Amino acid sequence: MPLCLDRPLVLVGPMGSGKTTVGKALNRLTSVPLIDLDEEIVKVNGMTIPEIFKNFGESGFRKRETSVLKAFIREKAVLSSGGGIITVEENRKLIKEHCICVFLDTSPAVQFKRTEHDNNRPMIDTDDRLTRLENLYAKRLPFYKEVADFTVNTDELGPKKLALLIEEFLKNK
Repeated sequence: MPLCLDRPLVLVGPMGSGKTTVGKALNRLTSVPLIDLDEEIVKVNGMTIPEIFKNFGESGFRKRETSVLKAFIREKAVLSSGGGIITVEENRKLIKEHCICVFLDTSPAVQFKRTEHDNNRPMIDTDDRLTRLENLYAKRLPFYKEVADFTVNTDELGPKKLALLIEEFLKNK
């Protein structure tokens, strides 16, 4: 039987934590629609995320991210967010007030392995990606914890197992 949500389920976590991949697995498992907020930002703006960062900086990207979050905040869907969505206080407030939030916690070492060959990530476009990932994780961890209703570590688990754990959490909520 398909899972029925009374409000959106938002997946938060650092880049490489599996938000989109786990979102797709949840969609297959539960039939709940998946909305990838980064894909929506690209559609609405007609530019890639690196182009938005280049033209408008991180603050310009974050404003667009907030706008897209607001557009989908009432959908009974799985929302796959960008890793930094929680850095904006307004976004944290929206998530806490309107969503069920799952934090996909992932160590910087695993993030590094998963993003090593991905050049579409402006926040880690640097010579020392691992140090940058460690710094971002340390800075953002309190925000992830602030919004999370449920936390699961993704270092050792595949998307199907993670989707099953999240489904179980939702059923018992």
